[in-house]
Amino acid sequence: MVCAKKLAAAESKPIQLLFAAKAAHAALQAALVAALSGPDYRGAYSDKTAKRHEETVAPSVEFDIKDYKVVNFLELIEKAKTKSLLKLTEEENKLLERLSGIRDEIEHPKPVAINAFMFVF
Repeated sequence: MVCAKKLAAAESKPIQLLFAAKAAHAALQAALVAALSGPDYRGAYSDKTAKRHEETVAPSVEFDIKDYKVVNFLELIEKAKTKSLLKLTEEENKLLERLSGIRDEIEHPKPVAINAFMFVF
């Protein structure tokens, strides 16, 4: 819903495209985490984190894995493809990589990116 509103607003305010990209990225990331989590809630974490959980915690003890960060967006996509949860064309792969890059520039701005956004919008 947020993404659709930002896209609609972009006609008169092009900067809204950036916010639409951010909203689309967040929605996809949340869906991927939910799809990958599985019954033990480990699927969206790195293999190293999941393995550490198995090796360091007794099976009868609850493990608070929520303190760990999930893998990045592109890794979530790869995990979903590996588990046959997601099928993408080459073009869709490229578009998601581009979306990830745009989101990264918004969330982690660098002087060059800030200047580019100022001139475009």
